[in-house]
Amino acid sequence: MAPRYHHGDLPRALREAAIQQVQEGSIASVSIAAAARSVGVSSGAPYQHYRDRDDLLADVARETMEAMTARFAEISAALALPRERLAALVVEFVAYSIRHPSRFRVLHAFTPLVIADERRVASADANARPFVDAAREAFGDRLEPAVTASMFAIAVGFSQLGVTEGIAERFGVDRATLLRQAGTVAAAALDAYGAAES
Repeated sequence: MAPRYHHGDLPRALREAAIQQVQEGSIASVSIAAAARSVGVSSGAPYQHYRDRDDLLADVARETMEAMTARFAEISAALALPRERLAALVVEFVAYSIRHPSRFRVLHAFTPLVIADERRVASADANARPFVDAAREAFGDRLEPAVTASMFAIAVGFSQLGVTEGIAERFGVDRATLLRQAGTVAAAALDAYGAAES
């Protein structure tokens, strides 16, 4: 159960309540009214901050991007070699998603709304920036878009395997193996781009 709201940051409390609803049910089960009840405010109070449930969930996606971006910044600061950095960013994306599966589900579903919203698009740009910068450093402007897109595709694909109940198990793969495989596939893709440039 989400902590009851008394004072301070109501949007944060509502975001936490929405994530709790996803954990206990699904994205479809999230409602503004239930979020308001769980934090102990009137049913009208959330509408001072959010237009509707999709606006609330888009803000959960934005918050998730910002948390991931903070981890990406730590990795980028620690690894000088751009290809090594890119593979590590992919692994961290997958690891974060496995640690926070409900947040990943919301992120996956609501990223288009974040990108389309001028209040939130800066968070999406910042989230992609470590990938873009490392890809540009490793491969130059010509290949950067393809490399960045490939790294995100690998990250999202492995994350989906990691958070969707039963899929990884169906292939006989545990979560730790998924992380290693994500890094291996990312490194192999980067090697292939490097060979194409030679």
